[in-house]
Amino acid sequence: MTPTGTKLLNHLDAMRCVSCSEHLELSESGLHCLGCGQRFPISDDVPFLLDSHDSASQELAGHMEALFRFPAFYWLKINLLLKLNKTDDLDLRDYLLQKAVLDVGCGPFYYGYDATLASSIVGLDLSRQFVRAMNERDPKNLYLVANAKKIPFTRKSFDVSFLRYVIHHIPGDTSQLLAEVARVTRQYLIIFDHVRSDVPWQRAIQTTYWKSFDSGHHYNTMGEWNELLRPYKVAAFRRTGRMFGNICQIILDLRGRD
Repeated sequence: MTPTGTKLLNHLDAMRCVSCSEHLELSESGLHCLGCGQRFPISDDVPFLLDSHDSASQELAGHMEALFRFPAFYWLKINLLLKLNKTDDLDLRDYLLQKAVLDVGCGPFYYGYDATLASSIVGLDLSRQFVRAMNERDPKNLYLVANAKKIPFTRKSFDVSFLRYVIHHIPGDTSQLLAEVARVTRQYLIIFDHVRSDVPWQRAIQTTYWKSFDSGHHYNTMGEWNELLRPYKVAAFRRTGRMFGNICQIILDLRGRD
C-alpha cells in the first residue's frame, strides 16, 4: 500500500462519499462508495474526492489564480506579501495544541499557524499541484483534492478547522461554505481573510490590486462580515494589516452547536 493509502486507511471510518454520504472503501486503485458506487481515483499519490460535476470543472477551478499551478512561485508571492503587509496575529496555540485539524484550501505550505502543535492535519485543496506539494512537504499527514463545499468527512470529524484566505476565492453563497465547514468541526473554526475598505480611495487601490494579482470572486466589507458571522458565536475577532487594516482574523466557537 502507498503512503497515501495508509493515511487514507487511518481516516476511512470518518470519510464519506461526496455524492451520497455513504461509507467509502479503499482499494489499490482508489476509493469507491459502498452506496452509489462512485469511484475516487488516486493519481500520483494524490486522492481526488470530487463528485462528477466537480471533476469536470476541477481544472477550471484550479486556475482561479494562475499561481495555483506553480507552488514555488506562490510561495514567493505569499512570503513577499507577509513582509509587506505586517499583521498583528491572534495567538492560536491554545486552540491548536494536540488537536485534530482540517485545513480547507491548504495551499502548498503552512503559514499563519504552527502546524507542529496539532496532533493531526487533513488538508483539502482544489489544486492538485498544491496537494502534491503538501504530500512532499509533510508526509505524516493526509492531503486531498476536494471541494470546500462538499467535504468528504462525517459530522464533527475535526476539533479545529481553518479557512485561511480561502473564502474570497470560492464563488457562490459564503454562508453555505461556512455551514459545511462547521458541520465537520467540533470546537473552533478559524478564518483569515480580506476586508474591503469603506473608504473610497482605499477601496479603489484594493480593487486594482485584487484584480491584478489575486483573482478572487468577492471581498467582504465589515458590514458583510458582520452579517455573515451573525449565526455564530465569535470567540475572537481582530482586524489587522498595514494596508488599511485589510485583514480580519476570526475564531468561531462551535462548541454546543447541533
